Amino acid sequence: MTKYVFLIQSIADMDIDSVDMMLDDHWTYQDMEKKMFVRRLKDVMTDFMASGDHELIAYPGTCGSCVKGRKGYAFVGPHSMHHLDLIIQYDGENITDIFSCALLKLDHVKNLGERLLEKSDYQFPELDVDPPPFCVKTTLTLLR
Repeated sequence: MTKYVFLIQSIADMDIDSVDMMLDDHWTYQDMEKKMFVRRLKDVMTDFMASGDHELIAYPGTCGSCVKGRKGYAFVGPHSMHHLDLIIQYDGENITDIFSCALLKLDHVKNLGERLLEKSDYQFPELDVDPPPFCVKTTLTLLR
C-alpha cells in the first residue's frame, strides 16, 4: 500500500494519529505548519463524530476550479452526509500538500444519493471575505 492510499484510508478511518505520522514535519499543508494542519483536521473529525459519523467514505473526484483537473476526494460522513473535499498532492514517495477544494466534481455522481449530490454542488456565496479556514460544506468546517 502506498503512502497516498494509506493516507486516504487513514482520513476515511478518521485516524488522526496515522495522518500525523504520514505527514512530513518540514512541509506545510493548506499553507499551515503540519502541527496546525493536523490540529484543525482533528477538529473537523470531532465535528463529524458529533454529527454521528465514525468513519468517512472517500469518493474520488476532480477539481473544477483552482487546480483544474487535479484528482481529489470527497470524504463523506455516511450518517450526516457532510463532506470534506481535499486535493492530496503526492510526488511518488511523499505527501507534498493537502488542501481543500471548493469545487470538487465527483467522478461517479450518478451513483451517489440525492442528498449528497445536492451538497456536492454547494458553493459558497459571493462574499467579500473567505470562508473560515476549516469549513465543511454545510455545517462542519473544511480546510481552506
